[in-house]
Amino acid sequence: MGIGDWAWGIGQGCANLKVWGWGIGHWALGIGHWKITVEAATWGQLSIMSSQLSGFMDRVRISGNREPARSQLTTRN
Repeated sequence: MGIGDWAWGIGQGCANLKVWGWGIGHWALGIGHWKITVEAATWGQLSIMSSQLSGFMDRVRISGNREPARSQLTTRN
């Protein structure tokens, strides 16, 4: 389920919208990880983010969608 599990795991509607905006949740591992972690810290939910993100990043890694995601992330930011 990927994006659905990750977005609803945080429990923030705002996060759900941002994930979709970044190319259906397949953002670049390096850049996306840093940006998401900073935003999670501002919500005070870094621990939830860490557990959800690690599982989601594994799925992204397996899917092999890192390069297309990076161009989408850069364009939309």
